[in-house]
Amino acid sequence: MSKILTESEKKAYIDKKGLVCPFCNTGEHCLEPRGLIQSDNSHGWKQLIHCDGCGEEWYDIYSLTSAESA
Repeated sequence: MSKILTESEKKAYIDKKGLVCPFCNTGEHCLEPRGLIQSDNSHGWKQLIHCDGCGEEWYDIYSLTSAESA
């Protein structure tokens, strides 16, 4: 499948807190993380996400913004 997300689709996905598929707008119950969060480089991490609704996959990309005591 592998459709490329436009910048406006990426922004809409982020605005929805990653809870809705950016391709088919299916809710979070259909989104499934695949595998562990991987180190992308020295500044960020990524995790493969799969939508059971439409079958598309993409990477959620994370960055460290803070830390707190346990």
